[in-house]
Amino acid sequence: MTFLRTWLALMLGLLLAGCSGNIPMLGGSGGSKEIPLVQMDETLAQSFPVVRKTPFGTVTILRANVQPNEGEKRALVYVPFHLVSFEIPEGINGLAKFTADLRYDPASHRLYFSNLTPTGLSFGNNPLAEYVSAKAIQGIPKLIAGILATTPLYQMDSTFSAKKVREISAGKNTLQVTFD
Repeated sequence: MTFLRTWLALMLGLLLAGCSGNIPMLGGSGGSKEIPLVQMDETLAQSFPVVRKTPFGTVTILRANVQPNEGEKRALVYVPFHLVSFEIPEGINGLAKFTADLRYDPASHRLYFSNLTPTGLSFGNNPLAEYVSAKAIQGIPKLIAGILATTPLYQMDSTFSAKKVREISAGKNTLQVTFD
């Protein structure tokens, strides 16, 4: 009888140990999820375009795209926009580039950008670029970063449970997100 109890206890222990692999975040125990960039872009597309009137002109944020940034610990985000101002009444297209971390909101089960850092602002070879004001050049990245920080990037399943994002790692067409 002792042998049978020992054997049952051993089998139960092995069964439970085998099931404790990478279960997606039950109880906030940590884990990771690989998220395709195309899914993030599809979620972001639902929130754009966004139009904001500012002291330096009207900015239309056309979309936001998460770009491959293989091997990096931050996401790379490209944001095309259109600026109409007193100096450029016909408007000019531009591109803002950012690197970003991610944050997880446990209440809504959504991922958002955080710590957005501007890495570039360009207007292509457009000759009107010389008429873009210094206030616009300084203000556009701040405006876009503020909007991106409040725009849902990805919706996790409602049964998903985590407290925060520990780290991200960019792959060729995915972000590997590790949670606590």
